[in-house]
Amino acid sequence: MAKKTDKKKESRELYTSSEVKRHMDVLMEDVRDQIKGIGERFVDFDRKLDLNTEMLETHEKRFDTIDQRLYSIDQKLDSHTAILNSHTDMIGALAEAVTVLKEDMTIIKEKVTSMEDNLKQKIDRKEFIVLERRVTAVEANV
Repeated sequence: MAKKTDKKKESRELYTSSEVKRHMDVLMEDVRDQIKGIGERFVDFDRKLDLNTEMLETHEKRFDTIDQRLYSIDQKLDSHTAILNSHTDMIGALAEAVTVLKEDMTIIKEKVTSMEDNLKQKIDRKEFIVLERRVTAVEANV
């Protein structure tokens, strides 16, 4: 019987140590190139991340400014609301006062009209003097 030869043994024996070293050097160079590519992508990614961080900080500052402005506007609106409420109360009080004044003016007009009517029925001083003279003349004749 013939001995079976081991193919693995034969393939191991086919490569010399210099060939293996050269093959390993090629593999190492390929791995280094791939690592270098990953490193370059990492640097690009890091730059983009830094830019995005700067943009985010700028936006945060803008939002803080907008927030401060909105807070200031909100305070002004609260102040204006308080002023409007006080004005509304004042207008309500004035409306009540005007209603009372209208009623009082109606009463005063009625009294003035009554006084005018009473005065029309009375004689003035000049007319009284004339009448007094006439009465004195009539009495003197009698």
